[in-house]
This record gives sequence, C-alpha cells and structure tokens, in this order.
Amino acid sequence: EGAADVLAVRALNRHGLLASGGRIRSLVALGLPGTSVVDKFIPALLPLVAGRHVKLAFDADDAGEACAVATNEALQDSDATSVTRRRAPGAKQDWADATRTMWNQGILR
Repeated sequence: EGAADVLAVRALNRHGLLASGGRIRSLVALGLPGTSVVDKFIPALLPLVAGRHVKLAFDADDAGEACAVATNEALQDSDATSVTRRRAPGAKQDWADATRTMWNQGILR
C-alpha cells in the first residue's frame, strides 16, 4: 500500500513474477500514504480505473485487509472492468517483504 510496496510490485512485474508464464504486464501501481486515508483517495481513483482490470494489493495485516475490503466495495460501483484482491506471495505481510525474501533467495537479481 505504500511507496516501498509500489516499487516491489513494479520490480516483480519487470521480472515476470506477477503473471503466469513469466509475462510482463502493462500496469500502473499506485500507493497510499497509509490505510487511514483510503476513503479520501477513492473519489480520485474512480476515473482512473474506468475500463481497467484493478488488482488490490494491500498489506496482509488487519489494516490492509480492512482497507482492501472497503476499497473493493467502493470500486464495485465504478466503471472498472474487474476488481480483485491480490496478496503478496509467501507468508509475508507485504509486497516489499516478499520481494526482499525473493532477493535474498536469489530469485530476483
């Protein structure tokens, strides 16, 4: 949900680790300065998601889960093509932690 997670998602995509078959996808990763402000950002997001497949990638902690649910509900009435929840691989809480683990394991270089 934050800047480090945005960079992590972009890095995973560049290495083909977000899509099946190692494909690199066209994506726009947006971060928030914390889960407590998501309700302030949703109105600004609505025109940006029109016609797009939206994947919510919030942290797997309690705040991230609540934010994902609230954002999912808010975007269901948008013009987005689809809205789904995506969790970081492994048992890590956020995308930055998962990416750091992959780096340490030599998966990312």
